[in-house]
Amino acid sequence: MEIYSETTHLFTKRCTAYLKQIIQNELGHQVNRSRFVINQVSYPIQIIVFQKNSPLAYFDPEFYRICMNSTLIYQVKESILKDILRHELAHYICYIENPNNYFKAHGKEFKEICKRYNWREEVLRASMNIEIENKLRHGELESEKLISRVKKLLNLAQSSNEHEAQLATIKANQLLLNHQIAKLDLDQSTVYVTRLLKSKKNNAKLQSIYEILQHFMVNTVIRYGTSAVYLEVSGSKENIELAEYVCNFLDCKFEQLWKESSLKGLKAKNSFFLGIAKGYDQKCLKMKTENFDSKALIQVKQVLTKQFQMVYKRTAKIANKRDFSQDAFQAGVNKGRDLTINQAIKNKNALLRLIGN
Repeated sequence: MEIYSETTHLFTKRCTAYLKQIIQNELGHQVNRSRFVINQVSYPIQIIVFQKNSPLAYFDPEFYRICMNSTLIYQVKESILKDILRHELAHYICYIENPNNYFKAHGKEFKEICKRYNWREEVLRASMNIEIENKLRHGELESEKLISRVKKLLNLAQSSNEHEAQLATIKANQLLLNHQIAKLDLDQSTVYVTRLLKSKKNNAKLQSIYEILQHFMVNTVIRYGTSAVYLEVSGSKENIELAEYVCNFLDCKFEQLWKESSLKGLKAKNSFFLGIAKGYDQKCLKMKTENFDSKALIQVKQVLTKQFQMVYKRTAKIANKRDFSQDAFQAGVNKGRDLTINQAIKNKNALLRLIGN
């Protein structure tokens, strides 16, 4: 699961700066603001943070980006971080040069790229013990720098100058407090992202589930990869889990409702699915108007907008022209108005429970 926060933003910004230096100084390629150029073709420089026990990092060829484990934010020295970036960059270059053989993860092509740029043995390794590497390498961890700064301030706090001692004590406590705040998993400051559905192309079912999920306090996006289209959601961790349940439920429910109908043909099926989303939307809007404080709903929307902007810098609306059947659409609207999400949803949020039923 991807995560976005002020802390991850600063981390990816630092990694991006390192990566640009490596591409320009070690690979000798032109680097622009957010892309680099190989053989007159430009490729994106994008780093995201994910939360999982392993791996430490990986290259995602579907979206041309390097993904870094959140544990690296606090646990590694600069030289280790750069070697991890070099390793994933080698995968990136390997994919550019050998797209058909890329999935031979650490094969001959990968090793040749590392050798080409004279990268040491540590870069080639597929795994690494961070604790051991930190002990072996020179330099300080961010946490070590913090402790060093706090110690210096506490020494100043013993000064005979009362004003200087008080100021040093305040600064030491502020440093510690800020460090702890940065590590907290706050609902509104940390945004999680995951992909729920995959399809060869954007279709009416994907679009309809996308529309319905917007009523469950998550942001939804139809994302185009190199080989598939994905339904992606972002928001708080618990709301992501809820959206995943709802998505799986709807994926099956749509097909069930279609089989129960007497309609035939792809045009009717697409129109029927779009109608379900419209009917459910009408039901939810009516429920919100009658039961919820408009100010509270505006606040929720503001939080979601802020979270969306943290994750997605640029988005575009894509129009999908499909053959349309008004009768099938209206049949779907009627089903959507009656649609309820299974009570098995595990969420204590009353707003979500009410909107979802």
